[in-house]
Amino acid sequence: MPKTLTRPFSSWPLRGQIALMTSLVGLAVALAIGAGAVITSRAHSINLVRADLTAVAGVMADRVGRGVEQRLREMTFLSELEPIRGNWERSPATIRRVLDLLQDGTHIYAWIGFADRSGKVLAATDAVLEGMPMRSTAWFERGLAGSYVGDVYEARSLVGNNQVAVPQVFDVAVPVLDAEGELLGVLGAQVNWSWFAGLRDAALATDLHASTSIYITRRDGTALLGALLDTQIISREAAEQAYSKGRGTTEEGDLLKAFSVMRGREGASLGWIIVTTQPRAIALAQVNQMTFVIVLIGCVMAIVALLAAGALANRLARPLRALTAEADRIGTDRGATLGLHKGSEEIARLSFALRALLARLGHEEKLRMETAEELNRTTTQFASQLRSLKDLADTDALTGLRNRRFFEEAAHYQKGAAILALDIDHFKSVNDRFGHLVGDEVLKQVAAIVALGTRATDLAARFGGEEFVVLLRGVGPQRARMLANRMRVDIERAVKLPDGRSVTVSLGVAAWQENEPLDIALGRADIELYRAKETGRNRVCVAGTERAA
Repeated sequence: MPKTLTRPFSSWPLRGQIALMTSLVGLAVALAIGAGAVITSRAHSINLVRADLTAVAGVMADRVGRGVEQRLREMTFLSELEPIRGNWERSPATIRRVLDLLQDGTHIYAWIGFADRSGKVLAATDAVLEGMPMRSTAWFERGLAGSYVGDVYEARSLVGNNQVAVPQVFDVAVPVLDAEGELLGVLGAQVNWSWFAGLRDAALATDLHASTSIYITRRDGTALLGALLDTQIISREAAEQAYSKGRGTTEEGDLLKAFSVMRGREGASLGWIIVTTQPRAIALAQVNQMTFVIVLIGCVMAIVALLAAGALANRLARPLRALTAEADRIGTDRGATLGLHKGSEEIARLSFALRALLARLGHEEKLRMETAEELNRTTTQFASQLRSLKDLADTDALTGLRNRRFFEEAAHYQKGAAILALDIDHFKSVNDRFGHLVGDEVLKQVAAIVALGTRATDLAARFGGEEFVVLLRGVGPQRARMLANRMRVDIERAVKLPDGRSVTVSLGVAAWQENEPLDIALGRADIELYRAKETGRNRVCVAGTERAA
């Protein structure tokens, strides 16, 4: 006996355990093959039913097509009948008797009539519609040119106002010619649509399943005959497919459907489609029974295989679960260790490899944490220094306001924004007379008042020398004028020179227009600033106004 077989199963090589599991997989494959056989049988059964339905639809379409052709032949034969050829216009009474005999003998026609070339009905069965004009009707207009078969409609003209059921009919018509071939008029008939019901019932009386239904539809797929009159029997897409292929099958909902287009003379379509249907469940009844038996057997075998596989998996997973539990403890308890596990050859080797890996990971984790702490300290210091440097680069060193570079980068247009340009009057003379220290102090005080006069949403900056610029957000020209004038008054009151004189400023205000570059808006504000200088200083000028504040 092989040495492996004398050892406990848990100590077998993993490949031996996999071999046993593979045997269970083979059972699953057997079930899969059975399922494949069921699927194949289902497909075969459906194809057989489709073939039967298609054959029935084709036979029905042929019978109906021949019936329509028969009606046309009857009309043509009557129009060419020699005994009455000379009486079409001369003896309407004779023509009426012939038409009545044809109607009474077949019970297929709801009405037959002859209209002369002007469209006036000269003779008709039971004298119905005699004398009425038919020139605008389809059967008369098309019948003048040749044989015509129309679509189904309700013949209300035959019942008038009587409270009776309105018959459904379709028109057939042929031209009437005299012996010399001259056109005399049109012989038309309204064929009872119930005639088709007889053909359908005869087809259903064969060995078809009781659930089979036959419908005649229009070209758009709506029923002309059957229990679902005027409802959509097949989708418009399927109806178009029917016209392109002539016949075929489709599945819509729970029904298998076959269709065949009715053809007339020389293969021309009559505009109707024969549709046969059968519930999918009926078509698959026997296959479903076989499927139930196979599924039941498969379920029993699957339960047995599941129990066996469960027991086997439990034995296979026991040492792995022990390893997993110890690894979990290591994740939460740094003092926990991984022991040596006995079992299959692969489990023992895995246990040894994990112990070695954990020892190495512990060393690497310590190095990683030390490196991460050092990197975090360095990154924090660098970010702090970078923020300080950026703040210094964006700030005017003397006044503490933002500088021009920051202003031009940070200023963005928004609706209702205004640009305010401010310049200290006679600032050069202040420097020349009192020195740069006094001049710098004046700049600081003016900057402080400008900063106090702006909101958190505004942006103030020193553009250079004694010139300041403020972006006022969410204000109109008048509001901007008021803020600028308040700033001017505050500076005049608060900033004094050593000789007691007040420092004054001139301001220019311009609304920032939509889609306007910043430098254009600044230029218009500068123009207003220069206008304030030229008109006497210590004032506010606003773009678009003549008055200075």
